[in-house]
Formats: sequence, structure tokens, C-alpha cells
Amino acid sequence: MPLSLLHDELVGWRKLMKREYDRQVNRDLSRQNSDGLLKRNLVDVLRRGYNAALEKLAQLEAEHGKVDSAARTHSVLQPLEGSAEELIEYAVQKHRTSCALSNFPAEHRPSAAYIGEVLHAVGVQWDEFKFKLGER
Repeated sequence: MPLSLLHDELVGWRKLMKREYDRQVNRDLSRQNSDGLLKRNLVDVLRRGYNAALEKLAQLEAEHGKVDSAARTHSVLQPLEGSAEELIEYAVQKHRTSCALSNFPAEHRPSAAYIGEVLHAVGVQWDEFKFKLGER
């Protein structure tokens, strides 16, 4: 199975996740849906990305056959390592500098407790993703 195809796909997704986050935040702001904006959108972007990775892996395995589980796991996890942290940093900085979010203090300057909730929710997504990957 050409795991390099999967690797390239995941690297591409990693490059697009910030743009996707921005798109979702803009959508929510246009709907005046600001409550829990940071957490909801981070979790959603990551969940969709992780699900897309699993779908792509399933597609490649259907076309080319299954590969060793250790190689498969490494090929999927390696390009995603640190992507959640990178997206969180980006999102928090974006929130702190956004004029549009300045009208929503809890989102504009997220508290340490709120960021803790976000980190926990993002960690749950990562753990679920790794579990699903291991089940394959």
C-alpha cells in the first residue's frame, strides 16, 4: 500500500486546518453563535480531519491491501503529531487579535480554565482517533 499517499494527504490537511478553523469561526460569528466558539470549532476541525484520515486509510487499504499495523500507525500518526497543539496556538492567538471576537470577552481572551477545557476536549479527540486507528 502506498503509505506515502496517505502521508501526503495528512500533510496537506495539516496545512489547511487553520483555514478551515477560520472558515468555521466566521460562519459562527455570522450566525452570532459565539458561545463555546473556540472549543467547538477546534474539536470539530480536528474530528473531521481525523475521520478523513481514517477514511483515506480505509480507501487505500481497500485498493492496495492492509499493511502491518505498526507501519500503518506510524504513517498516520507521524504527520499529525503536534497538529492539534499548532492549531490551538493559532486559534488562541487569532482570538486575542480578532476585532470581531472582542465583543465576546470569554472568546477574545480565553481564561486558563477555558483553555484547559479545550485542551481536554482536543485530547479526547486525539485519544479516540488513536483508538480507532488501532482497531483497524
